[in-house]
Amino acid sequence: MLAADGTPHHYAGNGENPVFAFRLGRIGLASTGIYSLDRSLFRFVAPSATERRLIGPRATVALGRNGEAVSAS
Repeated sequence: MLAADGTPHHYAGNGENPVFAFRLGRIGLASTGIYSLDRSLFRFVAPSATERRLIGPRATVALGRNGEAVSAS
């Protein structure tokens, strides 16, 4: 979702498909996993990701101006 000010938000509403926030170099990202509850996203898609963070169920994550994950409920 994009807020009125353009801030992107990602809602973690499915307990069986977790949302992760992480960095690839200078870029901040929020993404669902690629397969259910495992962490294969980091094994197959983004192995060099840093600042990995699991977003809790029913939470919303936004990316700040510098790509950092900022949680908001």
